[in-house]
Amino acid sequence: MKIKLIIALLLVVGFLQATSIAELIDQTKSMPDSTAVEQLIIAREIAQKDKDIEAEIMVLRALFDRYNQLGARQKAIEAIDDTFKLYRIKNERLNEENQMKYMKVRIAIVAGISFFILLIVTLVVILMRRNKQHQGHQKEIEKANRKLNETIAKLEAIAPHDAITGLPTKNSMIERIKYEEIRYERNRIDFTFIVCEIDDFDDIRTEHGMPTAEYVLKAIAEMIRDSIRKQDIVSRWGGERFLMLLPQTNPRGATVVAEKIRSRIESNSYDYREGNLSVTLTFGISGFDPEKGTDISIAEAEKALVQGKTQGMNQVVVYVPPKA
Repeated sequence: MKIKLIIALLLVVGFLQATSIAELIDQTKSMPDSTAVEQLIIAREIAQKDKDIEAEIMVLRALFDRYNQLGARQKAIEAIDDTFKLYRIKNERLNEENQMKYMKVRIAIVAGISFFILLIVTLVVILMRRNKQHQGHQKEIEKANRKLNETIAKLEAIAPHDAITGLPTKNSMIERIKYEEIRYERNRIDFTFIVCEIDDFDDIRTEHGMPTAEYVLKAIAEMIRDSIRKQDIVSRWGGERFLMLLPQTNPRGATVVAEKIRSRIESNSYDYREGNLSVTLTFGISGFDPEKGTDISIAEAEKALVQGKTQGMNQVVVYVPPKA
């Protein structure tokens, strides 16, 4: 009994003398489960004291594995729930940092471009008075505007929210999908993708102009957001296309949600400047397949969307794998 106590004390001393959380976790691998859990709890307290989220996540993952080995299912669930909370805090901090960077860079670019455009306009006026070479300088202005649009597009790609609709961007959605993949690996809880697209959006933009097109995008985004659950998430996936992620939902349940949104969009009228507009959406649905992965699962939903477009639009189509 005394020998066991001495060994335990030596383990604790060695544990506390380690220089990093990673080393503390590595030391517990050779310990019995119950002893390892005690030491990992100490390691978590150290990480919390240092406010080191990454280190605390590492400890919680190790605790989850140990609780599973001990058969402590409730403790294991608490560990993974705490892990997701830390991921959420980490993502919120990252979003805040990205938002600040985005605003600073955009302000600097707008100021720089404004000065550049002012300079170009001044040169154009002078050259028009001297030799009427307005066309050549007009091309320079158009080139500058294209560069401005390209720069803004790149900034919007890294921003957490889309500038027009206020929805999460593609990058933000990809991060959320990664969390659902982790949850699926732990708990085998289904989730489903819905890809939808505004029908004949190019016609709306051509006939009514870009302000009207942006108004339609905002209105559709708000209506979709109001039609889904709090745990569901919708993002602007590009252009007039949106992607919805529905946790704890299979394709059959997603079909009910999509049909509800489709009907609501179709029955609504969109009043903007020139009068009423009629708008419809086409939907493609695919459940997450762990063997295929996220990219292929989303691609299958997009295939179903294309099928719905070719069949007449304004409909919901669930992806059906081709027969072997």
